[in-house]
Amino acid sequence: MKKIILAAVMIVVVGGLCSPATSYAWERKGTFNVGLYAPGIFVGNKNIDAMISFGADGEYYFLENLSANFRIEEATDFMAGGAPHSVLTFVARARYVFDIGSSGRWAAYVQGGGGGALIGSGTGAGDITIPGGGFWYQWTEHWSVGADANMHILIRDETAFAFDLTPVVRYRF
Repeated sequence: MKKIILAAVMIVVVGGLCSPATSYAWERKGTFNVGLYAPGIFVGNKNIDAMISFGADGEYYFLENLSANFRIEEATDFMAGGAPHSVLTFVARARYVFDIGSSGRWAAYVQGGGGGALIGSGTGAGDITIPGGGFWYQWTEHWSVGADANMHILIRDETAFAFDLTPVVRYRF
């Protein structure tokens, strides 16, 4: 039974790789995206209370469905909760896009990467964002709207876990 399931999965994967790419009015390969994220929610453990987040990113598509991305995100509680009052993350990520439907307007993606974070006023941490993902609706050839979500593993003296969910507007050029 395991061999049959493995064979079926291999057929689907190889068939998907060999099938012709869907042609849209806008191709992603070789394009750049810039995105603005706000307002979102950032929440974690180890004294990282719920915060409002905002950020920006840049992305380049090496292939039609594969891109490299760099995101800077600031989360703050505006001094309302206990310390720390902010988390600044900067993460390089790889993203794989799955087109939904034949129109080419809807897409979902998975992503993962790593970088650093500044927690509070001076605590540095490593930031691994696996898993992550989101979706978008391609409103016009250049503009899209969607949502982005990530789980952050903040590696420091005490490893903390955080999650962000943020709406995003992107411009492609």
